[in-house]
Amino acid sequence: MKNSAKNVRRSSSEIRALLKRYNRQRGSVTDFCKLHKIPKANFYHWQKRFDLFPGDKAEFIPVEFKPVVSEPSLFAEIDLGSKNMVRLF
Repeated sequence: MKNSAKNVRRSSSEIRALLKRYNRQRGSVTDFCKLHKIPKANFYHWQKRFDLFPGDKAEFIPVEFKPVVSEPSLFAEIDLGSKNMVRLF
C-alpha cells in the first residue's frame, strides 16, 4: 500500500522548515504544495499557526481624533448599509 500525502505527519520542525523554504522561494502556493505533496488547506493552517514572519503582514494603524474648536463641516458620508453610516467632519 502506498504512503499517500494524507497519511504523512510532519513534526513542527519539519513544518517550520517548509514554511521558511516557501518564504525564500516566493513562488505560488499551489506549485509549492504540489511539489511537497501538501494539501493547500494544511499549508494555510500551518502559516496561521506558526506565523514565522509577523512583520510581513499589514498592521492596524490607530487613528487619533482631536475635537475641533470651530464649527465642524461635513467632509464625507459613507453608507455601510442597514442603519450604519460613517460621517467625517
